[in-house]
Amino acid sequence: MQPVKINVDPKSWVKTLNKLPWKSPKMIGGALATLLVLGGGGYYLNTTAPAAYVVVNGETVGIVESVGSGEELLEQILEEEGAAFGEAAQIHDQIEFNTARIDNGYTPLSKEELKGKLSFFIEAVELKIADHSMFTLADQKEADELLKAYQEMYVKEDENNKLTSVAFEEEIKTQDVEALPEEITTVEKALEVLKQGNVQKEEYVVEEN
Repeated sequence: MQPVKINVDPKSWVKTLNKLPWKSPKMIGGALATLLVLGGGGYYLNTTAPAAYVVVNGETVGIVESVGSGEELLEQILEEEGAAFGEAAQIHDQIEFNTARIDNGYTPLSKEELKGKLSFFIEAVELKIADHSMFTLADQKEADELLKAYQEMYVKEDENNKLTSVAFEEEIKTQDVEALPEEITTVEKALEVLKQGNVQKEEYVVEEN
């Protein structure tokens, strides 16, 4: 079997190109179509930008620059909503970031707009007295602080009476709850409510024999 010879002479390639029907309608149409596709692609890239749609519970609520910037925006909101309670707020909302290319003139989703679409809660502690819900506090530490402050209101000492401790007659319970930020009260406010409430107390005077 004889080897096949391939002609790589540049002149032969030029002759071949010259023989192509450049002036035919099909050839011209094909060339124009190719140029339009290439030009259109360049125009699309120049007039659009990468971005991400923000979807909350199945509803598209706006556009952010990227998935990363959207996640950062959400984190800022949660930290701000929970700052008063020493922890980040939480949500049960389902949030998605869908990447896309968007016209350069889009208006990004603002913090307030996203905040208005979310439902926040704080992991808090509910204080119950005699199985009645009394207060919701930020955490167990504040619940203990409230009870201690309330007891100390009645611990007094004079020449006839030495009271060093106070016990609650009714059962007091605390339990972890998910609470709305506006449902949580401070130790100071809760103590004022207890001071003004209808609290029954008994004092015992210890007399010497």
